[in-house]
Amino acid sequence: MVHHPRAGPRHERAPARELATLTLALQADLTGPGKETGQAHERGTKLAVERHNGRPDAAFRLALRVADDGGDPARAAQVVKELAADPAVVALVGPTWDAAVPELATACGAADLALLLVSADIAESALSQQEWRTVCATRPAADQLALPVIDYLSRIRPVHRTGLVEDLEGGEPVFPVVRNLQQSPPSQGTVSVHRIPVGGSDFAGAARALTEARAEAVVYAGTSPQRAAAMARALTVAGFQGPRMGVQHAMEPAFLTAAGQDAEGWLFSALFTDPLAVPAAAEFVAAHRTAYGQPPARWATEAHDAVGLVAEALTGLGEDGRSRAGLTRRIFRTAHQGLAKPLSFDSNTHVLTRQGTAHLYQVVSGTYRYLGRYTDLKPASTQ
Repeated sequence: MVHHPRAGPRHERAPARELATLTLALQADLTGPGKETGQAHERGTKLAVERHNGRPDAAFRLALRVADDGGDPARAAQVVKELAADPAVVALVGPTWDAAVPELATACGAADLALLLVSADIAESALSQQEWRTVCATRPAADQLALPVIDYLSRIRPVHRTGLVEDLEGGEPVFPVVRNLQQSPPSQGTVSVHRIPVGGSDFAGAARALTEARAEAVVYAGTSPQRAAAMARALTVAGFQGPRMGVQHAMEPAFLTAAGQDAEGWLFSALFTDPLAVPAAAEFVAAHRTAYGQPPARWATEAHDAVGLVAEALTGLGEDGRSRAGLTRRIFRTAHQGLAKPLSFDSNTHVLTRQGTAHLYQVVSGTYRYLGRYTDLKPASTQ
């Protein structure tokens, strides 16, 4: 008779079997110099996890483990070791700063743990390294920032003489942009390079040199919003009238503040979208406003999409295959329609398919206005 109490509960539990819970980790700078980006990653991933868990057809639940590395190299190395050692963690999103990528990539490769990059940059050639085989870069490499610039100055406002200001203070992030512009000049014209050395501040001299070179457009290749503002002021003083362009690193509120009226009309190439301008992101934007009282910051939408990619890959694996090893094999064969952009990869090189991955913004009335994916722009719709 003793078997009846055991049989009863077992029979009752079977239909209500709980879904398995899989843990996704986020490593971000939440308290250091990159805390704004880190917070955007955290909010985007949290809302994506909540959205997945709220789906009636979800095959599993997601849990999120958040770890703050404070933007400190030693702390970042320790945090990733702790996360990689947690057998419950099936994937890691992060980091929020470029310099931490090698440390995380190596640790995740050794642990067979998928590492999803959202905003941090990585050279596409690095993805072929065996020790970095689990790195899944959901943003293209920095050289893609040159594409909207080249396209705009070739198709939207064609120029044949482009002046390129290479601000060496900006360091490595802008080198790929400089190289691409030199290799593929807008309108198949010419590119004159004017370098400002590390520690140099002769923006007035650069503006004069651009005028002497009869540049029809100016591209500022630098990472400092304050130095970009100095370039903007110098161009105004020099009477320059052509298109003025920069890249996302300098596209900060500090540029608008420091440049004032001289910022008006500047265009910026960026790899992040504006979710307020994307109809498909309306639900995400509403959820973000409800949770945090404001619209999503840059990179929050892309972080949301990284979670969606992981969830889709895990769903495709089936219950028995939802493991670290299964995910690192499956994720590069998974296509996910994200809110910011479609995510799909070359299964051999692990490189992101470049479809609509770069955008243009323009300073209008003292704010950054989203113009759209650069491939969608039409000459008549721009200023």
